[in-house]
Parts: sequence; structure tokens; C-alpha cells
Amino acid sequence: MIYLHKLLPALASPIMALMLLTLLSLLTRSRAVKLLTFFLFLMTTNPILANRAIAYLERDFPPKPLATIEPLDHVVVLSGMIRAVVTEDGTLIYEFGEAVDRFAAGLNLLASGQADTLILTRGQLPWSTGRPEGEVLRDIALAHGIDPENILLTTPAQNTAEEAQAIAEMLHNGARIGLVTSAFHMPRALQVFRSQGLDPRPIAVDYRQDYDAMTFMDVIPSAAALDDISLFTREMIGRAYYAIR
Repeated sequence: MIYLHKLLPALASPIMALMLLTLLSLLTRSRAVKLLTFFLFLMTTNPILANRAIAYLERDFPPKPLATIEPLDHVVVLSGMIRAVVTEDGTLIYEFGEAVDRFAAGLNLLASGQADTLILTRGQLPWSTGRPEGEVLRDIALAHGIDPENILLTTPAQNTAEEAQAIAEMLHNGARIGLVTSAFHMPRALQVFRSQGLDPRPIAVDYRQDYDAMTFMDVIPSAAALDDISLFTREMIGRAYYAIR
């Protein structure tokens, strides 16, 4: 099932649409198809439109200082920030990706006393190499002086739905939970957690919207914009899936 969950958004991605339209234009030599392909390319690589798309994903959860978070029994940090890197001698090491703010927020809430327990998820896809992410993060937290008794790990999980299910099985009813994930991912994560009977407090981090002043560079097509539009497409598909599930 996880393969299907990953395949369907990929098939509906802007890159796939551009590939199919390009192929169609070569096969048919249709001027209309060529124009449509060029128009789609301009739209999906435009930094202004891409930033608006990211802003839409994040609009429901504007940034808030962590100090305003009320006391929690548990703070849940969703996976998605670690990648394995192979050294010259074949050793696996681990590096943080862009979503490292999730882990930093969890550590800060624990260190400040706003949360009693840090819950990390053993997120791992079938094709991933190395250890489950939560185990790597646990070692990093211990290296930062966190008491091992204040860290819990879920059972293995392949996506947000399985993470929510694993956490629901761990906790008692009425526990005060904080859910830390990227702002663009928060609406879908809340849908999934609430479907498991949980009512976590959203703690959004890892904002992707660009607040810099607009310049002439914003009208030049960019790969970063295509990546953001692809993220928007994938996230909207995910939200629709869980809304009708």
C-alpha cells in the first residue's frame, strides 16, 4: 500500500504532466499541445506562483513562539528530517534535512519543561537504508543530555497514518499531546491523528514561505519553484485522500 501512496502523487505531479505533454507534442506535432506544454512549464516554474502555493499550505498555522505553548504530557515529533549518507569506506552516517526544525522544537519543549516526554517515530520506508529515523534522533537527543526516561519510540511506521496509529496505541485517553511537524504538513497530520481519536495541539515549524522582497529574479523560471509546486500538488492530493477516506 505504501508504494501506491507514493506512486499516485508522483503520477499526478507537474513533472509527470510536463513529460507526458512533451511526449504528446513530439508524437502529434500539435501546435496546441506545444503551447500548452510551454504554458504549464511557465506556471510550474514561476517563483511567485510557487510562493503563493506554499503560503496557501501554511496559512492556517502562522508562526508562534514556542514559549506560548501550554504544558504538555507528550510532544510528538513526526519523522522526515534524516537522510543516510554513505562514506568512502561504506559506513552509513546520518545528516539532517530541511525539516530539522521539527526535532529542534521537540528538544526545546522538553528542555524548557513544557513537555514531560518526547515521542519519536520509527519512520522508515521499505526502500530506505539504515536505521529507522526515530532511533537515530533518540541517539542525538541523548547526546544533548536528554534523560532516556523522557524519550519514547513508536513501533515502525511507513507514513503519517501509521505514525498516528502507533501513537494512539501508546497513550491513554486524555493525554495532553503536542504535535510537531512542518507547517505545510500540519492540516493533513491533524486529520490523521484526529481519526485515531487523538486531539493534539498543533505546533507548526519548518516554514517554507519566502518573505523576502520581490525582485526581478522572481519572474525567472527556477527548479526550486518547480519543487515547491510539486510539494503543493502532493500535499493537496494527500489532504483530499484523507478527507474522503
